Amino acid sequence: MSSTVAALQGSLDSSIDAALADGLASINDVIAELQSQVDNISTGEDVDIEQKKTGKKVTVGVIDPLAIEILRYRFPKKLSPQRFNLYLKRVLQAAGINQNVQGYKFSAKTHRKEMGIFPKYEVISSHDLRRSFATNFFGKIPTPVLMQMTGHAKESTFMSYIGRDPNRDSYADTFMEGVTQLIHSEVRSSSHQSKRN
Repeated sequence: MSSTVAALQGSLDSSIDAALADGLASINDVIAELQSQVDNISTGEDVDIEQKKTGKKVTVGVIDPLAIEILRYRFPKKLSPQRFNLYLKRVLQAAGINQNVQGYKFSAKTHRKEMGIFPKYEVISSHDLRRSFATNFFGKIPTPVLMQMTGHAKESTFMSYIGRDPNRDSYADTFMEGVTQLIHSEVRSSSHQSKRN
């Protein structure tokens, strides 16, 4: 690992961990608000962040001891979004995240973003951390909780954001699973009562 990557990794790891851990809005929101909250984090506490873009307040629980240590003792100095994204790309490159993907990349020639096939580390930005958080935890954490953490008010907007079609049948499926569990519970209860008699 080069000395540049090693030097960046300490402060960048904590920024990435914070962004991945809470999956909130912009990296500016995460860094600015968490820096002001660092003294309040001691043993698995809530961190309150106000999203600059929407003004919504989001509360995120932090329980991982390493994340708490990073937030309390090794939180990086404030970074601009551009600098954060530059460091993120360097760390991803050093980590070998280089499979070719379709994406947009700024062209110095045209001074515009251009669509093309690039190594993944060249097209990842801080916003991808938020979307990845929501996508990776979808189906594992209740959707209303994820929506609260990402600041989405409407489920249809959230589902579109993570690239999922709202599945209206999922409510019916959840209902049927609940009914099935109730039936099995009643059958077991009846079985235990008949054995006693």
